[in-house]
Amino acid sequence: ESVANQNVVTFHRATKFDKDKPGYQIIADGSLVSHQNSSDCGTPPIAYEKAQGDWARNSNAFTINGKFWGGTYTIQYEINQLDANKLQFEQVSSKYNYSIEL
Repeated sequence: ESVANQNVVTFHRATKFDKDKPGYQIIADGSLVSHQNSSDCGTPPIAYEKAQGDWARNSNAFTINGKFWGGTYTIQYEINQLDANKLQFEQVSSKYNYSIEL
């Protein structure tokens, strides 16, 4: 489950994705599954898809690489809080590489 407050995002541990919200499944081997918008349209109802990616952590820096409907992305976060049930971070930077013409 994700809860956004300006630039701070909080994820809570869950056993499955909420069908109507974005989220990440962070896997110990460095891979991840992103539950994300499947198109360029952000008008509800939003159709979600699961996309493969990877992640890395270096101290309090957390980086996610993945694919989206238009290409690939890299997002860097700074971890504010991490425990067994909650991950809270703030986005530091993002880069989207489009492989289609907009």
